[in-house]
Amino acid sequence: MFIRIHARPVLAGRLPRNRAKRLGTLLLLVLCLSCLWSNVVWPRRYVVPGLFGQAVFSVQTTAPLVALTFDDGPNPLYTPQILDILAAHGVKATFFMVGQAMASYPEVAAQVIRQGHEVGNHSWSHHSLNRLGPAAIRREITTTDVLI
Repeated sequence: MFIRIHARPVLAGRLPRNRAKRLGTLLLLVLCLSCLWSNVVWPRRYVVPGLFGQAVFSVQTTAPLVALTFDDGPNPLYTPQILDILAAHGVKATFFMVGQAMASYPEVAAQVIRQGHEVGNHSWSHHSLNRLGPAAIRREITTTDVLI
């Protein structure tokens, strides 16, 4: 009976190929998780509440409720159509409006408010806020707050 052993010699200073792959995969995973933490989790948990206060994610109620929201308006074509549909069904919604669009279409924004819908701030220019510094983020929000 013969036993054949296949072994690769370990070269000085080098890891076997499969061990190096595992180590590389582990390092890549750690890098990805670090990026996720530093760009998504950490800012939402620690930076944003410090700048703008806590966000509301849920409310205690015994009634069956759904929060209906519309973003990126007002839009002169679509917002009036949405308002007509909501009115036909007796439904209220929250419209998160972009400041530049509000400045461009103030009559559409006013129509949303007249019909009793909530209006929220969706920044001035709709830039990705996670790419801006705190002062620029504050400007994006406060400039739109003036219009609301």
